[in-house]
Amino acid sequence: MKVLSMLFFLGACGSLWSQNAFYVQLLDEGKHFMALEDFDHASQYLEIAAFGLLDHQDLWREASVRRLFCLAMLDHDDSVTSLTVTLKSWIPENAQKPSGLDLPLWQAYRTYAGNNTSFDPSLVTDDQATEFLLKLNPNIPALWAARLKTLSADQQADAEAWIQRGMAFAGQDMVFLDACARWYYTMSQLEKADSIADRMLTLDPNNELAHEIKALEAESRGRKSQAQKHRTFVQNGQLQPYTAEDGTGEPEIPQSVIEENTDQAKPKTHRALEKMLKSDPANLDLRAALVGLYLDRNDLKKASKHLSILGQSDRTSLTYMGLFARFNYLSKNHETNLTLFDVPRRNDEIHYYLGKSCLALNLNDRALHTLKNLSPGYKEDVQALIDEARRRTEEEASPPDQRATLTRLVETGKATFVEQIDLGLSYIQANDWEDAKRYIQKLTKLYPKEPQVLYLAARVLIQEGKYAEAAKSLSGLANAGFHQHEVLYYGGLAYYRDGKKDHATYMFARALKSGTKYEAEIQSMLEGMHQ
Repeated sequence: MKVLSMLFFLGACGSLWSQNAFYVQLLDEGKHFMALEDFDHASQYLEIAAFGLLDHQDLWREASVRRLFCLAMLDHDDSVTSLTVTLKSWIPENAQKPSGLDLPLWQAYRTYAGNNTSFDPSLVTDDQATEFLLKLNPNIPALWAARLKTLSADQQADAEAWIQRGMAFAGQDMVFLDACARWYYTMSQLEKADSIADRMLTLDPNNELAHEIKALEAESRGRKSQAQKHRTFVQNGQLQPYTAEDGTGEPEIPQSVIEENTDQAKPKTHRALEKMLKSDPANLDLRAALVGLYLDRNDLKKASKHLSILGQSDRTSLTYMGLFARFNYLSKNHETNLTLFDVPRRNDEIHYYLGKSCLALNLNDRALHTLKNLSPGYKEDVQALIDEARRRTEEEASPPDQRATLTRLVETGKATFVEQIDLGLSYIQANDWEDAKRYIQKLTKLYPKEPQVLYLAARVLIQEGKYAEAAKSLSGLANAGFHQHEVLYYGGLAYYRDGKKDHATYMFARALKSGTKYEAEIQSMLEGMHQ
C-alpha cells in the first residue's frame, strides 16, 4: 500500500512538473513573439501561461503584465480594463519586480496602476514601454513631452508623427506644447514652431518662449515692427498670464451680451464678444457666451477651441458640461456624451443633449430616463423626444423573432447588422447548415472582421469537421475580449475534438467561470479527458 501511495505521489509530482514546464514554455513563446512585435500570438500564449502559473506569483505577474502590454498594443480596451482590475487586486503596492520582466515595462505598469505616487517620465526609458503606457493612459502630457525630447535630428519623421498623435491628447497642455515648440525651433522649422506658439499664446498670452518664437519668425520674414511687438509684450507686462480659476460657482454670462436675440444682432454680438475676450482672456463668462454663439451657428471648429480652454479651468462646471454635451451632440460624438452619466450633477441642457445622444445610439431606456428629468417646457420638442423613446422601448420589449421577417429585411436591404446576425443564428439553431453556410459566407464578405460574423463562421467550421481552424478563430475572439460563453464553449469543443486537451481544458474553465449554460456537456468532456 505504501509503495502504491509513493508511486501515486511521484506520478502526481511528475504531472505537476510537466504542467509547469509546459506553461513556462508558453511564457517563453509569448516573450519571443513580443520581441517580434507579434502581439496577437504573444497575447494568446501569455494568457494560457498565466492561467497555468497562478501558483507561481513571479511568473504569473510576468505573464500577466506582458499580456496587458500586448492587449494595449492591440487596442483591446475591454480586455485591458478587465485584466487591469485583476492585476491591481493581486499585485500589492510594494511588490518586487518579477525576475523575468524588463525594468522599464514593470515601471510603466506600476505608474499606470497608480503605484508610483507621481509620474516621473525618467522612469520609462524603453520605447516599447513608453508606447505601452500611452496606450493605457494617453492623458499624460509629461510623457508625450519627455519622449519628444529624446528624438534627434535624424528622427524627424518619428517626431512629426509623435507631435501629431500627442496633439489629440495633450494639445492644450503647456508642457507638451513647450517641448513641441523647442523641438521645431531646434530643427530650424520656424513656421511650424510659430504655429505651436499661437496655441501657447491662446493658453498663456504672456508666455515668453511663444513670443520669442513669433518674434524670430517675424524677423525671418522681414516684419521688424511685428517682431518688436512680440519682444516687448512680456517685458512691458501689457498682458497678464492666463490663470484658471478654481471653484464650482456658475459663471454668469454678461446680460449686455446676450440681450440681443435677433438674427440681425448676432454678428454684432459676435464681434463684441471677440473684442471683449481679447482684452480679458481669463474671463470665463465671456468665453462661455462665445462658445454658445459658435454652437448656435454650428461653427464647431471655433467652438471646440474655446470649449477646451473652459474645460481646463473647471470641468465640473455645469455651464461647461452643458456646452460640452451640446457640442458633442452637434459633432455626432454621441459615445463621448455617455461619459456624462458619471457626473453627479446635471442641469437641463446636459439632460437634453445627453438624452438626444442616447436616442441617436438607440439606447432607448437610458434616453427615456434622461429626458424625463427635464424641467417642464424646457424645449418645444421634449415631449416628442420622450414619446419616441417610449415607443422604441415598448417595441424592444417584444422584438419580432420570425425568420421570415428577418429574411425579408435582409433581402430588401433594410436589416440592421444585429438583424443580419440574428438570421445567421436562426439557421444554426434550426440545424439548417446548408443555408447557414451560404448565408454566413455572404456575411463574411460584407463584414470580414466583425466578431459576431467570425463566431458564426466558426460554428460552421465545427460542423464541417475543421476543428483546428475553428479553434484558432474562436481562441482569437476570446483573447480579443469577445467573451460570450458560447465562444468559450465552442472554442473548447473545437480543441477537444482536435485532440488538444490542455487548450480544451483551459477554454472550458473560462466558459464555466462565465456562467455557461453548457455546464453538463463540459463536465462530461472533462471527465472523459481525465479518465
